[in-house]
Amino acid sequence: MRLRRPLLEGGITAGYLAEALGHLPPGLLPAALARKEIQGERRAYLGSVLTRAEAESAYRPARRPSLRVRRRRYLPNPRLFLRPREGEAA
Repeated sequence: MRLRRPLLEGGITAGYLAEALGHLPPGLLPAALARKEIQGERRAYLGSVLTRAEAESAYRPARRPSLRVRRRRYLPNPRLFLRPREGEAA
């Protein structure tokens, strides 16, 4: 199966993520996502995760890894900083 190029189309969608994660074994997925066997349920779940995690979200525990570029389209947050693990070079 050939996946689309989401970044060239203006962002990643929940449908794209559901399609991509559908190729992984259920043991590698978070339990809440692995229980959702129907593609539409996975897309809805991932859409809610993306919405809560967007940079402008008021949701408190959000780490804000995604930035909404337009309705239902997300890119990695350009202001996101990743720390190397202890002992790793930056």
